[in-house]
Amino acid sequence: MASLLNIVFLSLDHINIIKIYPHHKFIICAADFCLTAIYITFMKKLILSVAILATSLCANAQTLIKPNFKKGDVAHYENVTSMQIDLPMGAGSQQAKVTALSTITVKETNADGFVLEDLCTSIKPEGNEDLAENISDFIQYLENTPLLLQTNKDGEVVKIVNYNDVAAKISKGTVAKIDELYKKTPELEQQVPKAKLILALSTKYSEEKLIKTLKETGIYALYGKTLKTGDVAERNINGVKAKTTYTISSVLGTTAIVGTSKATMSEEDAKAYIANQIKERGGDDAMAQQVLSNWAQFKQMGMDKIDLDMTETAHINKSNWITDYATKGVIKAMGANVKIESNTKLLDK
Repeated sequence: MASLLNIVFLSLDHINIIKIYPHHKFIICAADFCLTAIYITFMKKLILSVAILATSLCANAQTLIKPNFKKGDVAHYENVTSMQIDLPMGAGSQQAKVTALSTITVKETNADGFVLEDLCTSIKPEGNEDLAENISDFIQYLENTPLLLQTNKDGEVVKIVNYNDVAAKISKGTVAKIDELYKKTPELEQQVPKAKLILALSTKYSEEKLIKTLKETGIYALYGKTLKTGDVAERNINGVKAKTTYTISSVLGTTAIVGTSKATMSEEDAKAYIANQIKERGGDDAMAQQVLSNWAQFKQMGMDKIDLDMTETAHINKSNWITDYATKGVIKAMGANVKIESNTKLLDK
């Protein structure tokens, strides 16, 4: 998900077999057969209804979302994420969409869990360039570069096996982008020295933070979790504190998980979030304090709140592969209104 501050700075039997014959006995047989067929159909529907009810009731028990991967398993996913931002004070709106294709291969099953290779094979951005880059985040620098992920036994990502290679690739991509930005707008050097921005981004893309980003939303967000209907989890979604309430249901081997999230950001949380975002982009304490010194004015203009309403819906098949993961939400940050819709689907399993 894109950085909210970057966004602001752009200022989800009917059987018909009766036949009539001229002989009476065939009419009786046909009628008997029809009654038998209707009875069988009724019983099938009754059994199916009972089975659905039973599996739905079982979903109230705790469910461990644990993959059943085998070495050599391959899955192809497509993700389409669109975003629209309405800027504050009538400054207009921007839209962007990014379509990405990726292949996940189970490289190893070991005592610790699984080693997965996540390879993004294609990224297609459309619309506003800056907004599209925010959507893509670090993945834009890893096209056709494998991301090797070690999970625990329950499928939760715990390590990036080839982190040094990944970090080098991300660093090369970010430095190139920063060089291009500062060539276009050299006056930025006076506000945020280029060296500070490069250093800040190296911290942002630490292994710990990359894993955290992977597990915020999407197919890696659920593996390893134990959930039941009514569970409430406190989460940090791209720096925004939120509470997510889960609903779990299971029908005929397919598990559906719906998470409804609402921000729980106090005024102090909002201030801390903005200060942290400024520092992550090369700013220092003085710059953060300068922005926050205008807080009374922000408040008067109704630009002091950070709010989030989001719904995530995922389905998991009998083999415990996530077959789809949809996210739909609205984020309000410092007067900007951001609509996000993201859909990931399994193409071939």
